[in-house]
Amino acid sequence: MTAVRCRWLGALLGVGALTGCGVNPPQIPSTNFQISIPVADDRTTVRDLADERAGFLKIDDEGLLAVDFTADFNHREEVGDRLRVAPVSAALAVPIGSADGAIAKTEALVFADDRIQIAHAVIAEGGLTLKATNQTAIPLQIELILDDVKRPDGTPHAFLIDALASGESMVVPFELAVSEFIPQSTIEMRISYRVKGEFEETSATDKLLLEAETEDLLLSRIEGVLDEVVLSVSPIVRAVNFPSGLDRIAFSSVALEVGLTSGVGFRSRIDLHIEGTNSYGERDSLMISEVFQRGDPDHPVSLALSLASAELTEFLNLLPTEVAVAPTVRIGDGESAE
Repeated sequence: MTAVRCRWLGALLGVGALTGCGVNPPQIPSTNFQISIPVADDRTTVRDLADERAGFLKIDDEGLLAVDFTADFNHREEVGDRLRVAPVSAALAVPIGSADGAIAKTEALVFADDRIQIAHAVIAEGGLTLKATNQTAIPLQIELILDDVKRPDGTPHAFLIDALASGESMVVPFELAVSEFIPQSTIEMRISYRVKGEFEETSATDKLLLEAETEDLLLSRIEGVLDEVVLSVSPIVRAVNFPSGLDRIAFSSVALEVGLTSGVGFRSRIDLHIEGTNSYGERDSLMISEVFQRGDPDHPVSLALSLASAELTEFLNLLPTEVAVAPTVRIGDGESAE
């Protein structure tokens, strides 16, 4: 029996995602395929096969006939923008007329998506806007503080409105890019305010209106708990030019090896749906699912996933001329803090 080995090697895609230790930015894992195929054929000699198809058939160092063919699926996609906290807003009416001395209070903006429970993160993009409207008859001094958001120097974001006149409004934008987000509650952002003025001159109905609204907040270097954040990637389609002559060879068995390079800082799972179509319009598909442990964005971890099955043999015997690979990455298990 003559054994034929076929190596089908292709870098499929790259991933990095958010990370417990952080990502710069998170990226989807990259994958490589390698297929080894033993073949038996007693109707011809190994030398005949190799000589007639020297472009892709070779006799290796062990004297075995090898199908030497490479299809490159090198693909990389940035997916950090999938890890955004959707905008939230709130309006806070602060009673002034009944105040006795300076007013100091803390409120919280609650994020709608609780799949991302944050202990620590870096805000890669985004900001927050606070609008103060003085609905009293006196000028007000207002200090606004974002307790959970620190500048690179470690100080909290703050802004002082020295004197907001009666009936006037002021919009205060906070640019939060490269700021550290260290929330007291994993799904909230605290806002503190301090108000001073001659309150004895106000009426019982006087108030200060504070309106807060966040932009999309893109997070990186996340530590906390992710509850299966799903990152779907558009299918990667490649034309595969199998060498002519392979239609006369039937593969008896196939082994598939998937190489995965992960910089994702959370325990995750990758699902690969592979569909092949040959020149006759015939189709076949494979599904590969694997769980992989957390990686390190600065030093990605390489893993090798080996599979062997009759499905792979049937798939390759189809001799697909077009292969589409649709990856889905599910980050976090909803339990592990990383």
